This record gives sequence, C-alpha cells and structure tokens, in this order.
Amino acid sequence: MNFLTLYTALETKAAVASAALWVFLDLMLGGIDAPIKALCVLMIVDFASGVGAAWKKHKLNSTIGANGLWKKVAIFFAIGFACLIDMAMGMKMLRGMVISGFAIIEALSILENVDRIGWGKYLPVFISSKIKDIAEKNIDTDDDDDAYVKHRKKKGGK
Repeated sequence: MNFLTLYTALETKAAVASAALWVFLDLMLGGIDAPIKALCVLMIVDFASGVGAAWKKHKLNSTIGANGLWKKVAIFFAIGFACLIDMAMGMKMLRGMVISGFAIIEALSILENVDRIGWGKYLPVFISSKIKDIAEKNIDTDDDDDAYVKHRKKKGGK
C-alpha cells in the first residue's frame, strides 16, 4: 500500500496541523502532564456548568461565553509564562503553583455554578456561606469599578 494514496491531502494537512499545535502546546506549557490534564477537565466542567447556570437563569449570552473562553486561553498563556520563568531560573516550582492556583479558582467557579443552577442545597453549609461571601465581595468590587467608570466619563475620559 502506498502511503501517498492512503490519506487525502486534506487529511494529511489536518494531521500535520494537529501535530504542530500539540507540539507547540507541549513546549509552551512545559509538558502535557497530569496537572494540565486535570486543569483542562476543570475548565471544561466549569464552562459546561456556567452554560447550565446561565440557561437555568435564562441569561445565555454569547459575549459572556466568549469572554469566559478567552479567560481560559489567558490561563494557558499565564502557565506558559510561568514555565518560561521556571526555565530561566532553573527551577520547577512556579509552573506548578500557577496551575494549582488556577485549578482552585476553577473548582470554586464550579461550586458557584452548582449553587446558581439550584443544586446548592447539596453543598455543605460552610461552602455555601463562603460562596455567598465571595459573591457579595465581587458585587461590591463591581460597583466600585462602575463608579470609577462613571467618574471618568464625567471628566471626559474613556
């Protein structure tokens, strides 16, 4: 069997592009190991639970979903940056800390989405109360940001 006739040109190009992307991600992220895979699973579950919570509240919005996906892309860039710093300093510590930090944020977001879906009654009380405290702090922070934006618009700034 001839290799050249085994796959079409499109299949060959797709395979080469996929391999190149995989190698790039492998090098950029310092390897596709268990922490990266776990973070990817958390990101997928977070995104799915966020869509479910938005659907339940009748607040599905493609702009918000796209912003969420761009934040997830930014997480991978932050991991890549941490990996570069680790390589430059000759240590293997910062990458793991960054991955762990983002994994904690994703896990908290999943718990918040579970509460927004209406399944919060299945969470322990101490977790539910902390999620509500965090949500209230975010609302206070958002109000401060809005006040700053309003103040800048009054002054004629952007």
